[in-house]
Amino acid sequence: MKLLIISDLHLSDNDCYSVFGWSQDEFIEKLETTCILYGIDKIILNGDIFELCRYKLKDIIQTNKKILNYLSSAGAIFIRGNHDYKVHWWLDHYDIINSKGYKIHIEHGHKADFFGNNKIGRFLSNTFLKIVKRLINLSPVYTMFFRALEREEELLHPQWYCGYSYLRFAHRLHRRHDIVVLGHTHKTEAHKSYQKDRLKLYLNSGTCTFNRFQGIVLDTESLLYDVVRLNGSISLEVPKNNPFYFSSAKKELHL
Repeated sequence: MKLLIISDLHLSDNDCYSVFGWSQDEFIEKLETTCILYGIDKIILNGDIFELCRYKLKDIIQTNKKILNYLSSAGAIFIRGNHDYKVHWWLDHYDIINSKGYKIHIEHGHKADFFGNNKIGRFLSNTFLKIVKRLINLSPVYTMFFRALEREEELLHPQWYCGYSYLRFAHRLHRRHDIVVLGHTHKTEAHKSYQKDRLKLYLNSGTCTFNRFQGIVLDTESLLYDVVRLNGSISLEVPKNNPFYFSSAKKELHL
């Protein structure tokens, strides 16, 4: 089975503070084309699909009906992240065991940091976002807020956010699972290791904010994978070679 794993859309009510950056039709087109390109069997939405820290659930659903209807009709699996924690009927994680006994574990990954895995941390984070939402109508605050977001997104591997702590978290999960796929960091990653001569793989699905389309394609049987990184200005074309790879070296797919 071939999976397309995406995360961190942070869907909102599309006001001027939205970080999603896609029109609904454009995003659905990227999804459809990617699924056809790779022969995807199932879409996994690995957390932070909604931005419930700053917007109401009913407003997000009303604004993004077309995307949500498409995902629902495609039989997508929804996993809960720290920004859509109020959607209690979604899954906390999704596990698969392939025919060779390899265990694949998919979860959002916010449990790796203080602000995502601690009640006090979540309270502080949500309080900060509520304060920002109240003050953001002020021009200086608005400018500072988006400059900070853009700076964070431009940094490839900010050590304070997505470095050692997430690798360590994945390593702990590797005690019970062979392939671990996280999101949350907004940074695509692929790391291969071995424990007792058994392959261990950590992948991160990145983000679909700021008009980008990032994710992981994973074949659950062969364990071949690809890191997908696109943006709104790139049109999809069928690659000449098999898009999957499985090596210790990280490689991007350029479409």
